[in-house]
Amino acid sequence: MMQDDTRDNADGGAHDMRDAMDVMDAVDEGENVGREGENVETEGETVGRFLKRYLQVFEASCPRCQYNLHQLTGTTCPECGMGLVLTVGAVEPDLRAWITLVVSLCLGAGLGLFWIPVLLNQGMLDDDALGTIVCSIACIPLALLALCGRRRFIKMQPANQWKLTVCGVGLTVTAFVTFLAILP
Repeated sequence: MMQDDTRDNADGGAHDMRDAMDVMDAVDEGENVGREGENVETEGETVGRFLKRYLQVFEASCPRCQYNLHQLTGTTCPECGMGLVLTVGAVEPDLRAWITLVVSLCLGAGLGLFWIPVLLNQGMLDDDALGTIVCSIACIPLALLALCGRRRFIKMQPANQWKLTVCGVGLTVTAFVTFLAILP
């Protein structure tokens, strides 16, 4: 059964439980709370306060220099001076672009692994096969790079992730299309 996160107040209106808890925390700490739980502080002060409160309890590293920010009293990294904010992130990253990239590059790499023994046994083939050979062999290190660089890939902006994915898929499609073109 799903639990309802709202409760009726004396006026008959519903308030979100989280808002009520935030107001109670603010009142307990002696902060200025306006009508209906609105915080009188500016947004920047609130964000800085949440960041400091979070870092008092949890350990986190500076995104730029990896300095441990636990127990930080300001809103900038003392090591590199980078301004810091507390943000909301997804529990599980969106892996669709990465999976698409890896699968396509691994397919192209498989074709590249086919060409390596052929080239070692027969030497360089005619010019018609050059496109598929180059594209498919290029997929081998790119597939390894994509597999090993998952964390860096996930930190990229989604638009840039998909641009790289389209390039990887394009390379693999080119390798297979040129391979099919040289078949008798």
